[in-house]
Parts: sequence; C-alpha cells; structure tokens
Amino acid sequence: MMTKEITKELVEKQMNATLSYFPWGGKVIAVRQNEWGEWIVDCKIPGHYSRDCDGPNGRYYRMEDADCPVRQYMVVLKYHESMFGMEPWWHTQYYEAKNDKRLRTFKEECDLLDENAPPSPYIVEPIKADIKAHENAPNPLFK
Repeated sequence: MMTKEITKELVEKQMNATLSYFPWGGKVIAVRQNEWGEWIVDCKIPGHYSRDCDGPNGRYYRMEDADCPVRQYMVVLKYHESMFGMEPWWHTQYYEAKNDKRLRTFKEECDLLDENAPPSPYIVEPIKADIKAHENAPNPLFK
C-alpha cells in the first residue's frame, strides 16, 4: 500500500524517475525544504555539457562532465487514489528554482496570478499587492 506522506526520499525517487525520461538523463544530488515548506531539489543534468563516448556494442552513451552545472527545481507531488483497478500513484510537477525559491512563470512575470502554479508566498503576495494598489487607479483610456 502506498503512503500519502511526502518525505525527502519520496521527492528524490519521484524526481529521479522524472529525470530518467529526459533524453540527456540527470540525477538528484540534494533534496531539502525551504523556509515555506516547499521541496527544493538540486540536480545534475548533463544536457549539452556532456560528451558522447564509445559504449558497448558500438553504441553511444552520454557521460556527465565534471563541470556540469547544478540546476535547481521546486518539486510538487500530488497523490492520486486508485481508479479503475490501477495502483495509486504520485504525479510529479517541477518548476525551475534559484536560491531555494521557485522562479516566476511567464504569467507571473507579467504580474498575473498563475492558477496552475503552486501559490508560493514570495511570488503571490507582491502580485496581489500590485493588483490591489492599481484596482482603484484611473484608467487612462477612459478620461
């Protein structure tokens, strides 16, 4: 039976599974929670920082270079109950992060609330304050 508790080990396992689908691979190197309780994951993702090396049977594989940069993500896990005879499962969402904070989405960069993104207080509160400050401002189109 699957547990609904989100642990550091579960976040690492789910994010490593997600990275395994990346064409260039990747692995989790650190997992922690920031001061708001959001899960922050540091990853090594070779991408174009890798080189092709001769593999077994003449195939190629990607080898991580020592200078591969660490990329940071904020990870959100959502538990899904068993349906139609399927096993319960975890859905993994990840957002780019920097300095242990989720980066703004495109909508949030335009000072719009993003209903699809997790409500990170350090992003949402300034947007709400800006909306409130301008809600009674005169519209220059209607003088």
